Amino acid sequence: MDLTAIDVTGHDVRAGDSVELFGTTITLQEVALAAGTLPYELLARIHERVVRI
Repeated sequence: MDLTAIDVTGHDVRAGDSVELFGTTITLQEVALAAGTLPYELLARIHERVVRI
């Protein structure tokens, strides 16, 4: 099963809103640093079933 949980406490978001996990607002390197891992590790864990846009 593929599952991602994101804590949005304190943010004005609703079901159906778009989110950016990494990209122009926050870089992959910043996410990896916060997660205590390497950028490649994050990318390698995204399953092929995930739609890329």
